[in-house]
Amino acid sequence: MSGAIPEKLMVKQAMLSDSNMVRKTVELYAASANSQTNYSSGDRLLFSIPAYAHSFIDFSKSYMKFVGKTTNSSNVALGKALFYDGVPCFERLQIRANGTVLEDIQQYQNLERIMMLSGKSKADIEGDLVSGHYTVGRPAHSTDELIARQQEKGVGFVKKLHSGIFSLSDYLFPVFRTTGMELELDIGSRESVIRGGMASSNGNASSNFMLTDVKFVFSLLTVSPEFVSNFNKLYNSKELVLPIITFQRHVSSYASSETEPVVFVNSARHDVRRAYTVLTKPPSTTIQALSSATPQATIPSPHFLKGRMDTDQACVGFQSKFQDISFPSTQVIARTVGAEVIDQHHMLAHCLSNIPPTKTTPYMASMSPKHFAPVFEDEFIVVQDYRSSDDKNRINGLDMNSSGGSPLMLELKMNKADSSSTSTQVNTYLEVSSNIVIGPDGGVTIVSMK
Repeated sequence: MSGAIPEKLMVKQAMLSDSNMVRKTVELYAASANSQTNYSSGDRLLFSIPAYAHSFIDFSKSYMKFVGKTTNSSNVALGKALFYDGVPCFERLQIRANGTVLEDIQQYQNLERIMMLSGKSKADIEGDLVSGHYTVGRPAHSTDELIARQQEKGVGFVKKLHSGIFSLSDYLFPVFRTTGMELELDIGSRESVIRGGMASSNGNASSNFMLTDVKFVFSLLTVSPEFVSNFNKLYNSKELVLPIITFQRHVSSYASSETEPVVFVNSARHDVRRAYTVLTKPPSTTIQALSSATPQATIPSPHFLKGRMDTDQACVGFQSKFQDISFPSTQVIARTVGAEVIDQHHMLAHCLSNIPPTKTTPYMASMSPKHFAPVFEDEFIVVQDYRSSDDKNRINGLDMNSSGGSPLMLELKMNKADSSSTSTQVNTYLEVSSNIVIGPDGGVTIVSMK
C-alpha cells in the first residue's frame, strides 16, 4: 500500500474501518549472541521480527540501512578498494515465520542485480547519482579514487530487498497472526563485494570491508483490538490464505566447447509465471584489480555474460520449450555476420516485452536507444513470460507439477566456442505463484498455488 494511512480496508466486499490506525517506522538491529556490531564476509545477519499485537507490516516500505566501510593497508602504494556499484553484499536471503521457511534465495546477488537491471526507472537511476548507489555507470566526476577514499571513512547505504515477501504491495502482512518472523542474510565473499579503486602492485590483497550500524527498517500499521476482532470474523477465525509471488533458483552449466547448449530446468510448482536467466562464470578468488592503463574499465559484480560485448562467447539465439509449446514460437536471434555479433536488439526487445507490466518502467526502456542497447549487450539477460504463448495460445503459466516430470527447456545458440576455456554457469530464477497459509493457532505454511 502507498500514500496516506488508509482508514478503511475492503476485504471480501466487507468494509473494515478504524479511525485509530497508527503507522510508524520500526528499525531492528541484527540479533547477536556476542554483541557483534561489525560484519564482513562470511558473517550472518539475523533479524527477529516480533509478532506485534494488533499490527500489520507493510513490507513494500521495508529496506536495509547500514554504513559500509572499506579497510586498506596504510601503504597508499598498495591501493585502496571500493564497493562494487550497487553494493552486492548479501549472498543469500531467507525469511521464516514460526520456523517455516517462506523464502530461501541462494545466489541472491544475481537476483538482486536482475531486479535492479530490469525494474529500475529513470528516476531511480537519477536517485542513484545522489546516494552513490549506482546500478550502471557513474557520473564522470565520481572517480574510483575519490569514492574509494570516501568509503574508507564510511558511507551510508539504503538497499531494497528483492523477494516475494519484500515486494508485497497488494496487502499488509498480518504479523499479529504469527508467533514472529525471522530475516536471515548471509554476507558474500570479499571478492564479490569490493574491487580495486586504485592501481596497485598486489591487487588490493590486503583490502577488506565491513558493515556497521546494520538495520532492517519497515513500516508497521497498528490497529485497535476491535479492528482485529472484525478482521478475524471475516474468515471465521479459520485459515488465512495470502497469495505471494516467490522465486525458485535453478543452476546448471555447459562446457566451453558447446555452441548450442540446452538447459533443463526442473520444478514441482503448479504456476510458473516467468523465468529470468543469466550466464556467469565461477566466482573469482581474488579482488578485481584496477588497471592503470584503463582505470574505468572494470566489470560489475555479479557480471552477466554472453552479451555482444563478451569477446569470449556471445549468445545469438534462444528459445524456451515446455512439452509441445514454444516460447516464443520462433527462436529469438541476434543480427550476425559470420561469428561476429552486430547487435542483439531483437533479444533486448523480447526481454523488455516480457518484464512484468506491473513493475516500474524498466530503466533500459527509459533511456535513449543510443544508450540502452550497449547496457543490455554488456549485461545480458533472458526473460520469458509463460502466461501466454502465440504458439498454442496458452495462458496462465506452466503447471510443472502435473506435467509428468516434463522439464522446462532453454535452447541457447552461441556465436562460437568459449575462448576462455572455462565452463559457463546458467542461473535461472523461476517466478512462481504460492500461498502463505496462516492457521488459527498461528502455524504458517507455504504451498504452491494450483
